[in-house]
Amino acid sequence: RTLAKDPKNIIYIISSTTQQHLTALLGNSRCGLAAEHGYYYRPQVSTSNEGKIKNENDWLSVDPDENANIKNTAWKLSVIPVMSYFTERTPGAVVEQQELSVAWHYQNADSDFGAWQAKDLQVHLEDISSNLPVEVYQMKKRVEVRHVKAKKSLFADKLLLKLQEEKQEADFVLCVGSGRSDDNLLQVFVHLQEVIQANDKAIPEYKQAPLGLSASANIFCFKVGLEARGRSGLHTLDTIAHVRELVSIVADFGNKIKDSTDT
Repeated sequence: RTLAKDPKNIIYIISSTTQQHLTALLGNSRCGLAAEHGYYYRPQVSTSNEGKIKNENDWLSVDPDENANIKNTAWKLSVIPVMSYFTERTPGAVVEQQELSVAWHYQNADSDFGAWQAKDLQVHLEDISSNLPVEVYQMKKRVEVRHVKAKKSLFADKLLLKLQEEKQEADFVLCVGSGRSDDNLLQVFVHLQEVIQANDKAIPEYKQAPLGLSASANIFCFKVGLEARGRSGLHTLDTIAHVRELVSIVADFGNKIKDSTDT
């Protein structure tokens, strides 16, 4: 909330869940929201509209020209029967449908048997979906089939392009992820971090600012969990509590800078 109060800060919460779920949880927040892995998004509320409750009509899509194709979910007719077949043979497993994805969850199944079934399911899904506009992901305790346009990295590209079109440049980026579906998002900013570091060594006339960022932007990428340890460009946070501490530190630091520039 502290970060969101400063109109200069651009904050987005990007989730794999639906628009309805995010609206119910965070509909009164000033933060921008992105649902279905970033394909649908609700822009950040400006200070002049602070306090206004947003509704579902405020949601936009990353690629409006593709909306008709996106909403064509004929691919599910191939995917769901296969998942249902494995659900019947895996006690505790369930199928979850969203507009742009279908997931086979096995967190309530026997751990070893569920993992074994998940690998077999992935093979079957990859075989039947080779000509479909989807990708298959092996996630934590679930196998997910998702439309190719539902990818958090594509939303990041959209946001950076919007900054450039509005002739804005971000000079500080904090990107925090937790699950495997955040990896492509984190990779966008890890790559931009590398570009900026290479810029520092370049001849001045050959320096070029990355899309939507200043040439000397500070970028920090964090991932929650042990699996991030040792990965280039990523810092590790052990728990969600550490995320809250990190955000609090950033907010306090931002307030000190704001106070110093106001005096």
